[in-house]
Formats: sequence, structure tokens, C-alpha cells
Amino acid sequence: MSRQRIAMLVVIAAATGYLLLTGRHCGISSAVAARAVSVEPATWVGISGDVRFPGLFPIGANNMTTTAILLTEPYCSLSLNLSMPNSPLGGRVRVVCPQPPGDAVIEYLPLAVNEQLLLNIPLDLNRVTAAHLEKIPGIGPVMAERIIQSRQKNGGFSSVSELNMVEGIGDATVRRLSRYLQVVDTKRKY
Repeated sequence: MSRQRIAMLVVIAAATGYLLLTGRHCGISSAVAARAVSVEPATWVGISGDVRFPGLFPIGANNMTTTAILLTEPYCSLSLNLSMPNSPLGGRVRVVCPQPPGDAVIEYLPLAVNEQLLLNIPLDLNRVTAAHLEKIPGIGPVMAERIIQSRQKNGGFSSVSELNMVEGIGDATVRRLSRYLQVVDTKRKY
């Protein structure tokens, strides 16, 4: 082997060793990290604020948002009694570390409609506005207004299939729209 190749291999080995030894150390046991991983996310949560690793994280059906917050490594402590909603629509969490130091303050907001659509999280048919409906492919202002009027007239939808009662929406359109819409709370009247 030439000296250049040997030198290059030594540099690569040294860089690999350095990266392995100084990689991300989150301080969370592997058991907690393993439980935080889910094959199919039930929803997503965006975490920002006073954390080392902000981002958008998948949340499994059996996991809590607090697990995702811990994985982002907040710069301050979290209360053990922290209770965060696990919404089927996902959400945004902002971690704020108080001055003087103490437990983190957690602000919770729902995901924006654009974020939900990009992540393939269906919008709640009983809460969506006409402007939000217009962001769905194939729904224009007239159809969006018909859907809203039908919802107001009938006190909300109990399933997406009830869209076929709206003028201009047939079974094929309902099947296409069911990718973008869901009914989360059938008991709430609008």
C-alpha cells in the first residue's frame, strides 16, 4: 500500500473513533429511549424552545409527549407531574426555562393545518374552517362553504362518510377526502 493510502486510512479511522466517542449523549437510559420509538406514529409533536435538540417527533399511541420532550434535552428540569395532552391531531410544544432556574414551563399549541396535511394527519371535520378545507386538493370555496353549512345545520358530522349528504359530494369524493379528514369528537356539537 502506498503511504498516501495508509495515511488516509489512519485519518478515517481517527475521525470515526472521534465521532463514536463524542456522539450525542442524551443522558436518558436506553430503556427509556427504546420505549420512545414506535413503528407507526400515532401523531407528531413539534418541540422547540429551551431544548438542545428541537424538532418534529413521532409519538406512538402508547407514548407520551413528555418522553419526546425528555429526548430533546431541555436546559432545565421538568416537573414529575407534567401532564401533556396527546392529541390525535398532533401538536407544538414550547419549553421555556424560567429565570431564576426552576421547573420548565410548557406551552402547548395544535399543529398548523399545513403541517397536519404535510404529515398526513387528517383534519378534524368538525373543527376545520372553510379556509382550511380549501387547502385540501379538489375542494374549492363553494364546496368548502357547503360542508361548513351542512355541519352547522346538522350539528356536526359523526363520520366522514356523512359528507355524501353534502350537495356535490358523492361516494368517490368521500373516499378521496377521507385521506385528509377525520372525525375526532362525535359528542361535541357545533
